[in-house]
Amino acid sequence: MAQAMSIYRSSEGNLRGTGPFLQAFVNGVSVSKGVPVVEDYNTGIGACISGIPQLFVDPAIGVRSSSNTAYIPDNLLYTNNSNLLLRPKSNIERIVFDGKRANAVEWTDEDGVLRRTLVGHKVVLCAGGIYTPWLLQKSGCNTLGIGDNLLNHYGTTVIARVPDTQVRPFSSGPVAFVSRADGKERAWQIVVSGPSFVNEALLKDIGLPVKDPGYHYITFLFWLLDPKVRGSIEWEEGKKSPNINLRQFEDPGDVESIEEGVRWLSEVIGDAGADVVYPPKYAFQGGDLQKYISLGVSSTDHYSGTCALGHVVEPSNFKLREFENLHIVDTSVFPAIPDGNTTFPALLVAEIAADRI
Repeated sequence: MAQAMSIYRSSEGNLRGTGPFLQAFVNGVSVSKGVPVVEDYNTGIGACISGIPQLFVDPAIGVRSSSNTAYIPDNLLYTNNSNLLLRPKSNIERIVFDGKRANAVEWTDEDGVLRRTLVGHKVVLCAGGIYTPWLLQKSGCNTLGIGDNLLNHYGTTVIARVPDTQVRPFSSGPVAFVSRADGKERAWQIVVSGPSFVNEALLKDIGLPVKDPGYHYITFLFWLLDPKVRGSIEWEEGKKSPNINLRQFEDPGDVESIEEGVRWLSEVIGDAGADVVYPPKYAFQGGDLQKYISLGVSSTDHYSGTCALGHVVEPSNFKLREFENLHIVDTSVFPAIPDGNTTFPALLVAEIAADRI
């Protein structure tokens, strides 16, 4: 039976950008797709579990958090606690195994000295969708599937040229989660970045002036919520960072969905009274639209799926298969990518894992 729970619910707020153009744009999005417009990045967060390993959040939007020590209560941070060992400014180098059991962790301190900490009982690895599989591979783990199934929301960039009388300066904010056709399945997310957060490098690359008197450039980030492409994380001897193979734009279905969405988005922008300057107009008129979509690539930092529940990790207790005492609790265990920000799903996984490990 599905279990539903509320994680956070914050107060209502306004889209960070204002002015006649943005009002017309968000109204156009809502009317053409029959979807509500996101009014604030932290509004109405809800989570639902439908039996591990199925996990999703809807509507999945939220603020980003961090493992910075500022989030740790002072009574744990500044006192000796046998259950908590803090090593700020240090890097985990590898996990040392004795057969199928983790018995030590090697790490370098802030002075670059290699140190070793013995494992008393269990290891809970929370290094994220990229560094968890990389660290495991680096430590000699060859469990089938580690590093495969890399997921991330990705898409492209659309830039509009808007008279400065039609929009006020703002930074960025989400607009909506929209469907491709029937309104029943969310396919795309749109985030708007205003003139105070414009991609000047891209403007220069496409030959547009960074400063255009009388006009503002508005950047629309257009992301797939359920990308079909699957990437990988790979460790390579001698390299100090992982090989990240996202394989973006390699799946024909992804490219088709992005192209359809960009065409629709450009029509809504035009109806709201602005000119789309990227991709260029001729690309929509028989030109190579896919080329400009890939050149304007936009990615999130929602890396997940590389140690998926039910494949690499045991759903019952998040234990790495074939090993006795190593558990993984981060976005790498997601079997599928949530259709939105991964922060709250990661918090939810941590709550479940705390009960099961």
